Amino acid sequence: MDKERIGGWVYIMADRYRGAMYVGVTSHLAARIHQHRNDRGSDFCARYGLKRLVWAERGDRIEDCITHEKRLKRWRREFKFDLIERGNPDWLDLHNVIVGWFERRKSGTPGRARGDGMDDARKYQRPQWGRVWNGSL
Repeated sequence: MDKERIGGWVYIMADRYRGAMYVGVTSHLAARIHQHRNDRGSDFCARYGLKRLVWAERGDRIEDCITHEKRLKRWRREFKFDLIERGNPDWLDLHNVIVGWFERRKSGTPGRARGDGMDDARKYQRPQWGRVWNGSL
């Protein structure tokens, strides 16, 4: 399969609310976050203790994800704060929410109504960043 047809993820890791941030891109979000949490993902994340996934967005093509990652890295901190807080105002760790949702979707296992670990997911609303993705900002 061509690399251009494989989708990817753009994500932001943080250590705490409005703390240090790392913008990254990957084709396998769960594996990459596992690497970060075990201090093997990047030297920056290991040095500053960035273990919390605070924002992530899926893209259809890895090339588009890489372009978006480079764009986000040039943004000012305040713009990144706004992006994160649009969908995750409390800067919760979204790893289990996002990865768990995709794993259940892939396996066809439906989530339960309450007590399924999705309470945070119900708070998390997908940010509307289509304008950013298309480069209009």
